[in-house]
Amino acid sequence: LSDSVPGSAHPPRSSGMSLQDNASNPAEAVEKKPSPSNAPVSSIVEKQFCRYPELHRLLNQILQDSENYVSELIAEIRARRDKKRSRQNSETKPTTKRRTRLLPSTKAVLQKWFEDHISYPYPTAAEK
Repeated sequence: LSDSVPGSAHPPRSSGMSLQDNASNPAEAVEKKPSPSNAPVSSIVEKQFCRYPELHRLLNQILQDSENYVSELIAEIRARRDKKRSRQNSETKPTTKRRTRLLPSTKAVLQKWFEDHISYPYPTAAEK
């Protein structure tokens, strides 16, 4: 298969060269030399896994553990979100924050002091 047979429909193959798939005309095709920089990462990784099966098993275990962790984390986040939403929906009426009310006697003392010191209504350190 290194050279084409005369009269066949297949173009000759050159060893070590590949044509780009997106070229519409073979004459316009750009040839690229294979090199480590343009080789697919998966093919490099597969070659290493063939050499080191223990590495392959270890990496698969790590990937599986990380996927399990992420799945559990997402489930926990969703459960907390749903719990918070159900708590918010169960309340019939939103509670408003209310200020505490002063006793009428306390209010009278403060009002009298304010009226007595209308020109400068802030107590001094000694008055506090």
